[in-house]
Amino acid sequence: MSKRFRNCVQQLAATAAFLCVTHAQAAPINLSIVSDSSWRSTSVTPGDWTSVNFDDSGWDHAYAPYPNGGTTPADIAGGPTAAKLMWDWPNSGVPDGTSGPNEAWFRYTFNLAITPDALPLLGQALVIADDDFEFFVNGIKYNFGRSTLLADNRRSNGHPMPLLADFTSLLRNGDNVFAIHAADGSLIAPYDRGYEFVFFDGRIATVPEPGSVLLLLSGVVLMTGMLGQRRGR
Repeated sequence: MSKRFRNCVQQLAATAAFLCVTHAQAAPINLSIVSDSSWRSTSVTPGDWTSVNFDDSGWDHAYAPYPNGGTTPADIAGGPTAAKLMWDWPNSGVPDGTSGPNEAWFRYTFNLAITPDALPLLGQALVIADDDFEFFVNGIKYNFGRSTLLADNRRSNGHPMPLLADFTSLLRNGDNVFAIHAADGSLIAPYDRGYEFVFFDGRIATVPEPGSVLLLLSGVVLMTGMLGQRRGR
C-alpha cells in the first residue's frame, strides 16, 4: 500500500471523527412555545409591532386561560397540549369569554443560539383564532396558502380546526419574535360574534442529519476494508 493511500485513509477518518465530535458538542435545541400568559398583548392598534426590535414592555400579559364556552385546547389540538386559550383583557375582573375586545395583538420573543456546527432546526406550530388571524415570524407574514378566516370552520365535533405553520426558514440566530393579530368576526371588519381566543402550540427543535457523516464514515469503512484486504495479500 502506498504512503499516499494510507494518508488519505487517515485524513478521511480524522475528518469523520471531527464531524461526529462537533455535532455532538453543538447544543441541542428543544423549545416549546405555547399560548399562555407569557405572551404580551394589546387591544390598541400598535405601530411596527411585528418587528423583533419593537418595544412591547408597555403591553399587558395575555389573559390565559381565556374562557371559550365548551371548547378546550385539547379539543383544538386533538389531544393533550400545554397550550391555553388566550386573549387580551384590558378590563378589571374575570372575563366570561364573550366581552373581550373584538381585536387583539400578541407577541412572544425568544432567543435561539444557532452555531455553525449546530444540527438543522425544525420549527412548526398549530395556530388558530376565533374568528380570524394573521401570523408573523420576525416581521414576515406567514402564508398558510388559504384563508385564515376559513380556518375557523368547525370539525364534526364542533371545535375549530387549527392550521399548521412550518416557519423553519424564517428562524434566525439571536432574538426571534412571533406576532399574531386576531379578530372576532374578521380582520377586515372586526365585530362581536360571541367568543374570542387565540391558540398556539409550537415547537422548535434540532433534528438529526446523519446523512453526511454516515456517508463519510461508510467511505472510511470501505477504504479500511480495502486496506485490510491489501495487508492480507
